[in-house]
Amino acid sequence: MAAPKVLLWDLECSHLDADWGSTLVGGWKWLGESKTHVVSIMDTNPMCAACARIEAPADDRELVRRIAEPLRDADAWITWFGHWFDRRFLNTRLLHAQQPPLPKVFHIDLWKTAHDNLKLSSNRLKNVQGFLGLPAEKTDLKQQMWQDARQGGKKGLRYVIEHCRQDVNVLELAYQRLKPYISGGLNLRLFGAARDACPSCGGQRIRSKGWYCTAERRYRRFECRTCGKSFAARKAEPR
Repeated sequence: MAAPKVLLWDLECSHLDADWGSTLVGGWKWLGESKTHVVSIMDTNPMCAACARIEAPADDRELVRRIAEPLRDADAWITWFGHWFDRRFLNTRLLHAQQPPLPKVFHIDLWKTAHDNLKLSSNRLKNVQGFLGLPAEKTDLKQQMWQDARQGGKKGLRYVIEHCRQDVNVLELAYQRLKPYISGGLNLRLFGAARDACPSCGGQRIRSKGWYCTAERRYRRFECRTCGKSFAARKAEPR
């Protein structure tokens, strides 16, 4: 059975509400691949010869269609606060563009992972990146550049494009570090990993670490020596 197709993705938008704003940039990366893909309204909307700006920067109908294509092809998504913002924003803009909604896809939102498992001063990705000392640094989105981008300015859009690209790269590094903390993550054993392998990374260097007990059942607990994930056996021990 083939490995799951896992997509890391992020949006940059002109407003926090999708009926007032539109999509400016979308970025994505297939987990395990080196290339980060970014598409913006510079790729979908013509340039105004008179003002040297992108025409109709709020018209994101073709842009959201392109962004949705890889999302529809994925077995799982990884985002940061994407369950609450990016997914809902993109669905709203797809509705406006008379496009079908995003499919139901297994979704790992790392913001929730940080929120539920860590006690940080802020769960924003930039703060988590600094705390973990990740080698790729999340850049600030400067207000002047963002304003220029939402008005169709090429300089501002190029800045936002690189900001989005870096967000996706940092997201992948954060995923690798936070993987042991993800609850109910994607089970790689459903995609052909060995039955006695780690469901998180597929590694087979696992060791027994006692028991996980419920009110009525007892399950053997294991720890992966590769990624540190703790997990329980799928079948309970006989009473």
